[in-house]
Amino acid sequence: METIHTQGTSEIALLTEAGEVKTLLALFQEVADELGWQPGEWLAQCPSNSLHFGTIDRGELAGGLQIVLPDSAGRFPCHRVWADLELPNPSQTAHITILALGAEYRGREGLFWSLCVEMWRYCVAQKMEAVLLECTPPMLKLYRRIGWPLRVIGELRMHWGEECYLCQMQVLEFAGSILARAIRSSVYRELVCQAYRVA
Repeated sequence: METIHTQGTSEIALLTEAGEVKTLLALFQEVADELGWQPGEWLAQCPSNSLHFGTIDRGELAGGLQIVLPDSAGRFPCHRVWADLELPNPSQTAHITILALGAEYRGREGLFWSLCVEMWRYCVAQKMEAVLLECTPPMLKLYRRIGWPLRVIGELRMHWGEECYLCQMQVLEFAGSILARAIRSSVYRELVCQAYRVA
């Protein structure tokens, strides 16, 4: 485990050991069971081209996210559902396959947003231009409301037992949206400080 950000009693870490990743995937499966998602065998697998970030609160794993990078053919897990999808720069794209917190940790903005900021920092450091993620219609509205500049690139199709859009977000547009909101919101100003490591 490589800690990349600490704030108060929580930290964000890049999970580097197989056992750590297995624990996070087990947590994801618990969330899937609770919310009625149907990921099939996906959460029992661990693609070699995936990265896992964990949110730890008071020493306990609270949640995390999985990012999958393109395979040698420039394809992502979302191609299983949107097989006809064509991306202009797959090598500069990442796929957020799952982003989730355990039930008792949801609603705590600091945990969710810290995880998102570190994901953004990783994408910038790796010169990623865009991220992909699947969204149900209600989640798409929610993400847009909190400042995620998501663009629908795949029509509604069944994904993990739910109707989802495939969405894309430009990394720099995300940064611009957060900066604009930071002008009038102390919550977003804190995110900008985290992103740029301003004390």
